[in-house]
Amino acid sequence: MIRNIIHIDYDLCEACGRCVEVCPNQALQLVGNKPALVDPVLCDGSGKCVSQCPNGAATVQLTDAKPFDAEILKLRQRLLSIFPLSLFVSEK
Repeated sequence: MIRNIIHIDYDLCEACGRCVEVCPNQALQLVGNKPALVDPVLCDGSGKCVSQCPNGAATVQLTDAKPFDAEILKLRQRLLSIFPLSLFVSEK
């Protein structure tokens, strides 16, 4: 399925974390001090993160990805309320 997904241009990104803070679905997380899309099914493509990026590093682009899944989002939020994010994301 072709749909809007967040894309981070790491050449422009200064790792301020603003995109991560405003992502309504926690699709973006800081990994190794840089924002990363942890799972495309969590990205609703709304672009709320784009307007917060001071350097234009965050953009929404048409991408071949699985559809946004609200059920996976609910399950992820439930798991994160019980377990810390560090159990699910490893910094490389």
